[in-house]
Amino acid sequence: MTWLPLLVLAWLERHPALLVFAFGYLAVVLVPINFGWGVHWGGRWHDAPMLIIGGGVLLLGSAGFGLAQRLRRLR
Repeated sequence: MTWLPLLVLAWLERHPALLVFAFGYLAVVLVPINFGWGVHWGGRWHDAPMLIIGGGVLLLGSAGFGLAQRLRRLR
């Protein structure tokens, strides 16, 4: 349920890029993407692929927003 705070933050900040990112992250979280990983893992590691994909999207998004902020400061 980490997508809800992102949507609230985008609404509070009125930042269109953050809103687009929040909806993109929502799509990634709601669509079960596993590429066949974890099918045979079972147990507590069954959710690992979705956690890796969701965490990777958040990490890349934060890096992108950080880079955009740094480039804006250089102008």
